[in-house]
Amino acid sequence: MQTNHLPGVRQKRLWQKRWPREVLFNGPPLLVAGTAAVKSWREPLFEPWMFGLTAATSVWLILAALVRVAAARAEDDMDGPDTVHEGLDAAVSTMHTMLAEWCDKRKCGTDLRTTFHRVVPPIHEPQEIEQIINYAGSGGEGAGRTFPVHIGIAGRAVRSKAPLVMSSQHRTEDQLRSELVREWGCTAAQARRLGPGRYSAMAVPVLDRSGQHPIGVIYLDSSDRALFERNDVAEIVGAGAKAISDFVTKRY
Repeated sequence: MQTNHLPGVRQKRLWQKRWPREVLFNGPPLLVAGTAAVKSWREPLFEPWMFGLTAATSVWLILAALVRVAAARAEDDMDGPDTVHEGLDAAVSTMHTMLAEWCDKRKCGTDLRTTFHRVVPPIHEPQEIEQIINYAGSGGEGAGRTFPVHIGIAGRAVRSKAPLVMSSQHRTEDQLRSELVREWGCTAAQARRLGPGRYSAMAVPVLDRSGQHPIGVIYLDSSDRALFERNDVAEIVGAGAKAISDFVTKRY
């Protein structure tokens, strides 16, 4: 069974888009028709029917080219990362909202964040993951960042193909970052670049239709140190992750 990968968030280069190809393909016939129309106009023996035919052909080609370029631009817009991942963003945001409201009533889950990373091809030998939607929750940016698959809880979840939980009991940021280096494979520089106060995290891998290869990972974190060790939270995340996994395998 062929494994499809999720598209990234980088914009396509000009040569990868459809509309420049339409301009390139439609340009020569339009140039020829326009040249023929001008030539027939300047001929000593002016023939109205020939000029009318070439002029009409030129107008027809211009209109056709405009329509094709406009359609190609619309298709390029539909392939843009914001549109391609719109459904995934909505699915992750829905799970985040459900969990955030659940936690708010129980006074847990402070500063909860949720996002989704794709496995960058090759899927069969993953080396890197890429955040393809912004965080739902506090600190709503982040899309476009990449991480080696051998560091962090998200990378380890991809490698192990199993959900993982991190719950740090350290009291200071320096101790937390030392734990990330010691236990989760981060370098000191990578640990310093991570956001402050992320004392607990959970990562749930999303597998392809064969169930053999991870194609993405759902990532959640919070300043609540034991949030993801709660059974009720684990049930909500598990149900949400299943729905997101179903969506991803059907959508992409």
